[in-house]
Amino acid sequence: MGISGTIVRASTWNYVRIRPVDHISDALPNDPRVVVGQRLSGYSENGIISLSLTGPTLQVQVACDNTLAAPASGMDLAVFVDGVYNTNIRPTGTGTLAWFSINVGAGTHSVTLVSGQTSRPSATILGSWVVAVAGINLSVSKLTTGRRLIWYADSLISACSTQQGNNDLVAKFRAVYPGRVSCEAYGFRAAFDDTTDTALTNRITRHAADSSVIDLVCMIGTNDYGLNKQTAANFQTQIGTRFASINTALGSKLRMIWAVTPPTRGTESANGLGSTCGNYRTSITNAASGKAYVTVIDGTSFGLNTSTDYIETPASSALHFNDTGAGKVFTGIRTPMGV
Repeated sequence: MGISGTIVRASTWNYVRIRPVDHISDALPNDPRVVVGQRLSGYSENGIISLSLTGPTLQVQVACDNTLAAPASGMDLAVFVDGVYNTNIRPTGTGTLAWFSINVGAGTHSVTLVSGQTSRPSATILGSWVVAVAGINLSVSKLTTGRRLIWYADSLISACSTQQGNNDLVAKFRAVYPGRVSCEAYGFRAAFDDTTDTALTNRITRHAADSSVIDLVCMIGTNDYGLNKQTAANFQTQIGTRFASINTALGSKLRMIWAVTPPTRGTESANGLGSTCGNYRTSITNAASGKAYVTVIDGTSFGLNTSTDYIETPASSALHFNDTGAGKVFTGIRTPMGV
């Protein structure tokens, strides 16, 4: 098992180009057919590719956005062979298209490729995504329908210290949730960024289109606080409207909105707008009041230790979970959800 950069394709191999489905207009200059937004909703159905092939080799073509010279581990794509983690693929650099050869072993195998999370520190989206796959007797599977878990979130859902796509929060839920898991999420996201509720609910509705039962986890707000996006009072009004619009859009499909208040941070004092992190937690609780379709999960109840459960040091900088912290958050959300 493993990965290499040596590419030898036989004429008997099947080649399948992966087309963007849910995208924005942000194309690579060296290949206008490829759209960065294919991975805008990291871990979404466009970011999870299931296929079968005859080993020993699978080849995967990966593209990287045209602004990041040194891709970070958060942009890795995880590879699972027969349901077991195999390796991560890290893109090679700025605006490039590159082939990777993965040894899956002899015989027939099922393979799943899982994108890492897209980040959006500015107007440009940073990310990597699968462009094409090739192999012997290769076929790409159609997505199943039924129950679905949708995340409306920021970078916290992909936080872990090793093997992103295998140990992070979303990967843990993919292993236990009785249905498919997709995300409307990217790094640096704040509720304030979604200034038009209709646009957001339309995207969530597309995630839910082929499903009959929807759980929606809303884990948003830590960047509204930490990046000084809006006051806690404004956030409360906005998130309350968002809960209502999502409920209306999903209708009878919606099982529950699980509203997770911002998990413990290293620093929670008043921000530049005069609101503490605790104020934003209270805003979510207030916004959910009287809405039977919203269950609030207290992000401070996960037992997170700012000295041991986060990637950042010192403790005052704690924000993104390490593997241990991600496990605690997973348990804290999974238990009330009953999955």
